[in-house]
Amino acid sequence: MPRILDEIIGGWKTGMTGIAYTGFPVNISASNNSGVNGNSQRANHYRPLKIVNRSINNWFGTDPSATPCPGVDNGTCAYGQPLPGTFGTARPTSERAPGFQTYDLDFRTPYFQQWNLGIQQLLTQNLLVEAQYLGSKGTNLFTNIWYNTPDASPTGAPASRSLFPNLGNFALQAGAASSNYHALTLRTEKRLSSGLMVLASYTFSKSIDNDSLGNTVISSGLDQSNIKSLERALSSFDIRHRLVVSFTYDLPLRFKQKALNTVFGNWQVGSIITQQSGQPFTVNNSSDQANNGLGIIGYGRPNLVGDPNLPGDQRRPERWFNTSAFVPQPFGTLGTAGRNILIGPGTNLVDLSLLKNFVFNDHHRLQFRTEFFNLFNHTNFDFPERICIVATSTTTTCTLNTVNTFGSVTAAKDPRIMQLGLKYLF
Repeated sequence: MPRILDEIIGGWKTGMTGIAYTGFPVNISASNNSGVNGNSQRANHYRPLKIVNRSINNWFGTDPSATPCPGVDNGTCAYGQPLPGTFGTARPTSERAPGFQTYDLDFRTPYFQQWNLGIQQLLTQNLLVEAQYLGSKGTNLFTNIWYNTPDASPTGAPASRSLFPNLGNFALQAGAASSNYHALTLRTEKRLSSGLMVLASYTFSKSIDNDSLGNTVISSGLDQSNIKSLERALSSFDIRHRLVVSFTYDLPLRFKQKALNTVFGNWQVGSIITQQSGQPFTVNNSSDQANNGLGIIGYGRPNLVGDPNLPGDQRRPERWFNTSAFVPQPFGTLGTAGRNILIGPGTNLVDLSLLKNFVFNDHHRLQFRTEFFNLFNHTNFDFPERICIVATSTTTTCTLNTVNTFGSVTAAKDPRIMQLGLKYLF
């Protein structure tokens, strides 16, 4: 048996009471009549499996109406009925199947290589300029590899065509991803003098990978054969241009009269200005058009039949990208649209603070803070609607309706926010 399959199914055993897995490092059963138990003798060989379907009584269809086992996480659950002895037959659609996540036994340690080259020049006593190149390469990075996923097909339910019909989709967590990053950074710093301090930095960068785990606007698993090179694209956190300027300035208001100085003296103004381009995102289908079981969790993608990007002067909240470039693929086939081929809206922010310091002595002072976030109330759009609604398996266009307006921006980030605060420093 191949090593990877042995890792996933090698621990299963059948018997009079059904089926048991001996690879768990701890005993999660409190009943001799249960279908899952532990065996500490093999704990060093198998990595733990994460149970993602908690209805233990109903794993293999013993009781379709059974309630989920409430104690699976703490080891106090008695499972009621035994599991059936038959393991290899396809499960009826009315019954549930467990899904698992496990680790590659040959998982290699992920590592990053980083390098940089920069030059600095002090133009005046308080003014510094810097240019720097930054690069990095990630190897053996964490990613999911799907197993028990059948080929796309227009006939038959995915479960009936999978390698192990009684199990759901499960993912092997392996070090099969990679990344690279290159950036040019320019920085100017005016050190504090005459009450003014300024820092400005600009970054021109590009990040590429084949899996950006943890990002909510991406998907993976375009091809169930897990050819990760097909997923190579812009990272979901890639920001091509980013400019940040910040400053603080002590207002030169001084008065001889103590009362006037108390009210109008010791004021400080500060600001952070952020301008950046948008981040990539992926278009997905609303249903399992490939009929391989992955589309139901948002991994399926439609066909690409044109250029999905619009010129900057044609982008509007009602139509951020060319929606006609995406069409649902024929049922039972994989879509041709790639990962992260669209760029979302950018960010334009100006934050401002106005501070008043009441100085009592060298060790104690009171600071009144007035802060504005998004001072000019600029609308920073969120990602546009990226889900292609597939009304039926024979649909040839991405459906638009009042609930899902494909390609349009329906949300924005925070508007102007003002807050007042009082801080005691000692």
